[in-house]
Amino acid sequence: MIVIDSGNTTHSIYIIPRYYNIDNAHTLSIKDDATTISVTPSVTRTLANGYIKYDFDLTTAEGKGYDFTISDNTTTNVIYRGQLFATAQVSQNYKIHG
Repeated sequence: MIVIDSGNTTHSIYIIPRYYNIDNAHTLSIKDDATTISVTPSVTRTLANGYIKYDFDLTTAEGKGYDFTISDNTTTNVIYRGQLFATAQVSQNYKIHG
């Protein structure tokens, strides 16, 4: 699970993909866990130290959860699947239980 800041609208995530094909365009699809509504924000991506960094805009609220999928537009293969959790708390100190 990747933690994003609910107070910001611009987010960056770092992933280790199933395979590296940075030349093809990628699509990021984010589905809200509560409403099951999907959005496809535009992304910029860079390769850094074995990770692919994706920058995107998403307006969210405290405690919201999302499933996301990154796919290769040319081959339609899924590059990565994961979950996002939005919180304003510092991620190192966040506890899901009490």
